[in-house]
Amino acid sequence: MTAEDAFGDSETPAGPLVRCPCCASRLIYPTDIAGLGGRVVVTRRCPDCEHHDSVVAGAVAVAAWYRRELRHTARLKAHVAAATARRGEGSADEKAA
Repeated sequence: MTAEDAFGDSETPAGPLVRCPCCASRLIYPTDIAGLGGRVVVTRRCPDCEHHDSVVAGAVAVAAWYRRELRHTARLKAHVAAATARRGEGSADEKAA
């Protein structure tokens, strides 16, 4: 699987690396990654349908997916920090509640 296939809508037998094969959710995420020669074995979990599986993919595709996950995590942390800061700056009534 190439990096292009991993993020596209390719019709490979395993389907795209970043989509759940059961429900097509893009929320599937890696729970374990292990090297196997020039290939990488990724154990994944889908939070939508609870599907678990392991797939073998190229190191470039997995590295691209991992970087994507890191960007998403950083964005989520920034949103949480901003929401927490806004909540802390609320009115006296909100602080008393």
